[in-house]
Amino acid sequence: MNLPDELEFEDWRPGQPHRSRLVPMAEVPVLYELPKEAGSVLFTWNVCGDPAMIIGVGADWSVATLMIDGYWYSYVFDEEASGYIPLDLCGQTSEWPRSELLPRSAALPILMLVPDLTSIRRGFPWRSQWRHEETEPAPDITL
Repeated sequence: MNLPDELEFEDWRPGQPHRSRLVPMAEVPVLYELPKEAGSVLFTWNVCGDPAMIIGVGADWSVATLMIDGYWYSYVFDEEASGYIPLDLCGQTSEWPRSELLPRSAALPILMLVPDLTSIRRGFPWRSQWRHEETEPAPDITL
């Protein structure tokens, strides 16, 4: 499988025009720093593909989701955290599980591994987003 080594970048900061463009990996660290005060930026790897990854970065947080074989997973930072927190993500307020809210810097190492899917799958704690609706757990993506 030939996986892309670039990301779609979207800028959702207040007062800035919404921008969407493909960016090479070399630009990711600089773009990751843009939402230090407000709003968010979004990185999408392998847009409309499977596998795919979406990383959101805000002023003091980040979130990471990964799709493998049609199942969506979230990077879990604090398994004990409960409830939801409102985030300004993609220009709108979204409720996000507190257990999946990452420190701002936590998602950058994942982005920097693109397109090494094996390292992304095995190097971080992913949990199925559909864990409450499924009758069986989603497949183990670390294999």
